Amino acid sequence: MANNDMADSTRNPNLTSKTAHLTDQQRLEQTRLETGTVQEQRIPIVEESLQVGKREIETGGVRVESKVVERPVQEQVSLREEHVHVERKAVDRPLQPGDTTAFREGTIELHERAEEAVVAKQARVVEEVIIGKEVGQRTQQINETLRHTEVSIDRFGGQLKTTAFKPFETFDTDFRRDYETNYSRLGGDYNRYAPLYRYGYNLATAKQFAGKDWNGIETEARSAWEEHNPGTWEQVKAAVRHGWDRVTGKI
Repeated sequence: MANNDMADSTRNPNLTSKTAHLTDQQRLEQTRLETGTVQEQRIPIVEESLQVGKREIETGGVRVESKVVERPVQEQVSLREEHVHVERKAVDRPLQPGDTTAFREGTIELHERAEEAVVAKQARVVEEVIIGKEVGQRTQQINETLRHTEVSIDRFGGQLKTTAFKPFETFDTDFRRDYETNYSRLGGDYNRYAPLYRYGYNLATAKQFAGKDWNGIETEARSAWEEHNPGTWEQVKAAVRHGWDRVTGKI
């Protein structure tokens, strides 16, 4: 704005002194009258949209460590042992005539035997630790506030007032909630009903219906709908009406 005023002052040096005591709006009008130029101002209409993404974070876990532990054990076992003993004793008796082994040479051996403990170890699996993961889904509701700007245009004298309507996507959450409440049990997903809500939105934002209530536009709306969808108005009217009421502020 400052650059425009400077350019106008260069073309007409008297403008600076003449408009010094005026407000910005008065100065703009004075410049337009004296120079014959029309200056335009642009007011942006801004709307925020919600973008929900996902990221993976670590929330915990389990660490299982295995190690070998030794412990002493004691067992008792009974072992058999053999012991050879030799005993000599004095006797005095005559040799029997039939004893033929008295003067025979020979060797007699008698062995001792014993039991010894044999140790063996056997490993057995007595327990298992099973580690795994279960994957599930959960739904988290995101509550956020979105901002947008609305512009009302008033012609001086109160002859014209125009309101900028919000985009159709602004009402998506409300339309989906209405679908879940009233139509989801009938079968068909939301995409089947979205065109009905959009038709109600289009009716509410149409210039020819501005300032009218539902009773004043239903006949024309029905005629336009059944031109392409004969005999179906009573089936879809409730969803279309909800779209109209929501956009026009009746809800």
